[in-house]
Amino acid sequence: MAITPLKKITHLYLALLAARIAWNAAILTPLWFNGEWPSTTELYFWLALLVRLGVGLIVAGAFGYMIWDCVRRRATQSATALYYLSMLFIFFGELSAQYLLQAESLPL
Repeated sequence: MAITPLKKITHLYLALLAARIAWNAAILTPLWFNGEWPSTTELYFWLALLVRLGVGLIVAGAFGYMIWDCVRRRATQSATALYYLSMLFIFFGELSAQYLLQAESLPL
């Protein structure tokens, strides 16, 4: 793959990841300050929230930085491999977000 489309995709990936982090912060801020965490089963709620925030956003953000660094160094094969790995983390994060939406009515 040429470097120019990879740069555009990386900028789009980072912008969408930042939008997802902002959305999650906007949803969780009122819950955090009110102290009213919706939970029928507390263990599953905190586990799903940890997977959503930790794996789906923070680890994906770290991979986004590594992808950006690889693109900056023109290492296209490494950047592509990191894209594949980051999609796995995003997939697990989205699965936990679906659980939180279904079980707790929390649109993360």
